[in-house]
Amino acid sequence: MLDGEGFPKAHEIFAGNRSDSTTVAHMLAVLQRRVGKTKDARWRVDRGMAKPENLATIQAAGYHWLVAAAQPERVCYFDQYEEQAGSREIAREASPRNERPAQSTFAG
Repeated sequence: MLDGEGFPKAHEIFAGNRSDSTTVAHMLAVLQRRVGKTKDARWRVDRGMAKPENLATIQAAGYHWLVAAAQPERVCYFDQYEEQAGSREIAREASPRNERPAQSTFAG
């Protein structure tokens, strides 16, 4: 976990045979124990952690989340995300180093 300035606040090392999707609840507890409940925290999860139960756990703890996934994998979820209260579309703008067309993603 990093703070708003990019400095490490907490980290954990798990056994190599543990699935990413099983670490979210544990990391929520570790973070809250180490640094307390941070109101403005945002959880960024990759597609291995973006299971509905994990997103529900993050949201139930009062945090917001952002899912990282390849565009073809997330298009099928756009309607679902648009319907969630508090979600918003975030458009990535092209940059000199990455000129691909802007893509949208959703945050809850």
